[in-house]
Amino acid sequence: MKIKKILCVCLAAALFCLLPACASKTRYVSDASPNELAEKLEQVLSNTSYLAAGHEYLDNFADPTRYRNGCIYHAANGSNLNEFGIWRTETEEEAEALEDVLEEHLEESYQRNCSFYDSYIPAETPKLRDAEVRRYGVYVAYAVLSAEERQLFFRELSHLLEKG
Repeated sequence: MKIKKILCVCLAAALFCLLPACASKTRYVSDASPNELAEKLEQVLSNTSYLAAGHEYLDNFADPTRYRNGCIYHAANGSNLNEFGIWRTETEEEAEALEDVLEEHLEESYQRNCSFYDSYIPAETPKLRDAEVRRYGVYVAYAVLSAEERQLFFRELSHLLEKG
C-alpha cells in the first residue's frame, strides 16, 4: 500500500511538472498575409525607408515553385543593409526546410560579401554577420538589422502571429 502511495505521488509530481511545458507551446495563426505583416513591421522599423523586392530577388535563394508566398523588404538607401523577409508555407515541415535554406543563404551572403562591405560600409557588416532566421508555425522570417531593430522586429512579428 505504501508503494502505491509513493508511485501516485511521483506520478502526480511528474504530471505537474510536464503540464506547464505542454501548455507553454505557443500557437500561431496560419492565415496572415506575409505582405500585410511586412507592411506593419515596416511601420515599426520607421527609421529606414523600405522597398519591396520583386520575386526575381526571392528566386535567388528560395525555390520559387515551393516558396512563392513570401516577401522581402530592403532599405531604399544603398548604404544601409537593412533587410527582412517573411514567408508563409503550407506545413511546419516546409517552414523548417525554408528556415535551413534561409540560414544557409545568409551565411553564404556574409562569407561572399563581408570584405566588400567592410571596405565600403563597415558599420553595416555586423547586420549581415548577425542576421537571424526564426520560425513561427508555418511562417519563417529573417532579419538583417541592427541588434535592437532585430529584437523589435521579431518581438512585433511574434505578437502579430500569436493566436490570442
